[in-house]
Amino acid sequence: ARVQGVLDQIIKDCKAVTAMVTLKMDAHRNAVRHNRFASAWGLLLPLVIVPILAAIFYWALLNLGSVDAMLVCDDQHGRKVQLVRGDTVVWEERLEPTWNVFCFALTWVA
Repeated sequence: ARVQGVLDQIIKDCKAVTAMVTLKMDAHRNAVRHNRFASAWGLLLPLVIVPILAAIFYWALLNLGSVDAMLVCDDQHGRKVQLVRGDTVVWEERLEPTWNVFCFALTWVA
């Protein structure tokens, strides 16, 4: 009877240890899944943020200078315009507009 009591206690202890190990393993699996998800966001987020910051920086420069330095979003596309370069006046024909993120930001923000 005494041996049976010891064996029953060992069985209870083993079940308790098994339950604790199972809980710890589940917590570890969840942590690994969370870390994998966080790593993926860490790689993808800069791919989204960098172009947005570039567009904002470009827009800020255009607003600061009140010009479109690259003539990307010029509203005079397809027309001849007069440019003053030093002492000379040059007539230049504008190219057809091309859609891009910078013009989109300028038209919606301005």
